[in-house]
Amino acid sequence: MKASSISIRVRALPLKIVRNRLQALAFKAWLKLRRWQQVSYERRLLLTMSDAQMKDIGVSRAEAMNEAARPFWDDKA
Repeated sequence: MKASSISIRVRALPLKIVRNRLQALAFKAWLKLRRWQQVSYERRLLLTMSDAQMKDIGVSRAEAMNEAARPFWDDKA
């Protein structure tokens, strides 16, 4: 049986493209961290609201407590 070989040429991406992709990835990660920070803040803020304020936004005390108990990364948005 004859052995065959296959050669594949791999071309490295230019440094500028790699840098741009890394910057985009870092920016997306930063945005996600900022979003998580905002979600955490808003959930803690729910616990400080009065019953009248909760009624104004249509949220019960139990719903607010359930929402505040969720982890910051559990974000539907």
